[in-house]
Amino acid sequence: PFAAALTRELPSITISDRFISLHTFKRAGHVLDQDGRTTGLIPRAIF
Repeated sequence: PFAAALTRELPSITISDRFISLHTFKRAGHVLDQDGRTTGLIPRAIF
């Protein structure tokens, strides 16, 4: 349904893969627990 609607709106698009993420491990350098609370930080590389 979503892929079909997307290809109707953007006929030139090619969908090559799909996936569902059931758990987010990191958000903007934060390690999250099962409840979404920060349990640690991951330093970001500065270029």
